[in-house]
Amino acid sequence: MGKKMEAQAYLLFLCGMLIGALLALYCSWLFFRRRLKEKAFTETSMKEAFLALSKETLMANVDLMNSSLKSSLEHLYKTNEQDRALSNERLTTVLNPLKESLLAVDNKISMLENVRQGAYSGLHAQIEGLLKSQQILHKETSDLSRALNAPAVRGRWGEMQLRRVVELSGLSSHCDFLEQNSIRGEDEIVRPDMLKPFLMKS
Repeated sequence: MGKKMEAQAYLLFLCGMLIGALLALYCSWLFFRRRLKEKAFTETSMKEAFLALSKETLMANVDLMNSSLKSSLEHLYKTNEQDRALSNERLTTVLNPLKESLLAVDNKISMLENVRQGAYSGLHAQIEGLLKSQQILHKETSDLSRALNAPAVRGRWGEMQLRRVVELSGLSSHCDFLEQNSIRGEDEIVRPDMLKPFLMKS
């Protein structure tokens, strides 16, 4: 019986703790909700105050600008014809050199445009020439490739390349080397592309 009472007391204690925690959570939620409402209200109030202040400032600036513009216009209309004539003369004095400069710039632009068109025409002609040269080179390369497929031509081309390499190394024909000389071997006569004279049999 005592254990049952202890269990009930423990259960009541846990329920009390749970209810207390729920109440604490609810109170916290209410507190934060109130703070959020206050913050939103404060932001709205500040926005309204800022808008009102901005509107007042804008209206004051508009009034000031209107009055300033009105006084400037009145002063402008009050000037006499002599001042206006003098202003027109000064304006003409200032604008005439500007007009001449603009005309000179326009002429220069027209000249540059003509030069540019001439340069583009020359460039176009050069590009056409390059394209024609490329076509000719392609044809000649194809012809050379077809020619090198023939054994006799390929052999002659190889001999020419060998002679160039040997001559570039500083050797001279008929002095340092001989070409297409027949020599007698043990069983047959051979004809190598190139011989050094000291390798030849007497």
